[in-house]
Amino acid sequence: MPWKNKSVIDMKKEIMAALAQGQESVSSIALRYSISRKTLYKWKRRYEQEGEAGLHDRSRRPDKADLLWNEEVASRLIKLRLAHMDWGAQKLHAFLRKQELNPLPSPSAIQRFLKKSNLIQTKKKRERPRVNIAKPVVRIQAPNELWTVDFKGWWRSNTNARMTALTIRDAHSRFLLDARFVCKCGTQEVKAVFEECFKKYGLPQAIQSDNGPPFRSVVALGGLSALSAWWASLGISLIRSRPGCPQDNGAHERMHRDMLLLEANRCSSQAELDAWRESFNCERPHAALGNAVPADVYRKSERRYSRELCYKYHGMLERKVAKDGSISLKPQRQFFLSTSLRGHTVGLLPRDDGEAFGVYLYEIFLGEYHPDIAKFISAENLALHPAVGARPLGGVIGEESSSTNQSLASNPQPCNLSVTLEV
Repeated sequence: MPWKNKSVIDMKKEIMAALAQGQESVSSIALRYSISRKTLYKWKRRYEQEGEAGLHDRSRRPDKADLLWNEEVASRLIKLRLAHMDWGAQKLHAFLRKQELNPLPSPSAIQRFLKKSNLIQTKKKRERPRVNIAKPVVRIQAPNELWTVDFKGWWRSNTNARMTALTIRDAHSRFLLDARFVCKCGTQEVKAVFEECFKKYGLPQAIQSDNGPPFRSVVALGGLSALSAWWASLGISLIRSRPGCPQDNGAHERMHRDMLLLEANRCSSQAELDAWRESFNCERPHAALGNAVPADVYRKSERRYSRELCYKYHGMLERKVAKDGSISLKPQRQFFLSTSLRGHTVGLLPRDDGEAFGVYLYEIFLGEYHPDIAKFISAENLALHPAVGARPLGGVIGEESSSTNQSLASNPQPCNLSVTLEV
């Protein structure tokens, strides 16, 4: 380069002199000095307007940067940030825009102000290895097509008590249906919370959970726990994340990150948790919703909850699961299914060849029972023993019991959720 050992000002002077001589084209001069033609024309225009002073570099600081930060705007932003330490610049900007603040700084200006005021700390991102494993991908288009559920990691309260919160969330609207401190993470405690949600908001089409108790049993048939079997009895599809992969329910985990402020403040009362949930649903803007709040997007489900709902297995034999988890096919002949299914009614569909019965729990195919060898083969093991003429999932009809004198024909409960595998 001809200007390698020269200052930038000396190089600009040489370029201006070459342009004044007119012996070379602008393109050839720009190529010789390794600059763009646009930059060359900019220097030429400034040199013609200001002379040699126009060749010096100018400050890149915005002309109007300080005009937006008057005392009122800065004070209001600091108070809002201190009240919501988990809100970022985008959410603060969306909130202030609804308050009709004028002048309104841009999100990038708010970010710079927070960082300069020591109200934000940047964290170094960890490099995570990419896992190329198939995972369930649920495509949702409306509220109540999918609910997600999980437990927030416990923390210590002001009284040193261990606090564990159960959170239930609508995946489409991000609406936090319930956030409840529970003494135990057992079936009865979780079921009671879900019953309140079902009565208040109706039934979802599907529920996604991880593989921990009480959502799933690692020893029961099909992984069905007493809680998940109850969900299935209500016509709710079951979706489970991969073991050890919390990213499969990443949006729910991200919501739990917003609860870290509660953990830092050692939140110890349900009233504090309810106040945070109210702020999350009605005040906190969500970028995925176009900076709307979840309460503006969520609508209650049209699928109502009823304890009297039962299922009729048309064209099948019906058997009730005993307390010990077994069912009777013929007198003096029983076979074991699972204690998680006790009290539920299963359907037995004779196979086309008459050698086995397909066993169904509502819309879930559990496996096959072979009377000749008195052996039950679960659906997981049928890959080694292919079923002949096995009936696909489904085939049961939900109806109201006679005590309600009302049919579901006028109140259908479809479940058209699409679940695929993505690699």
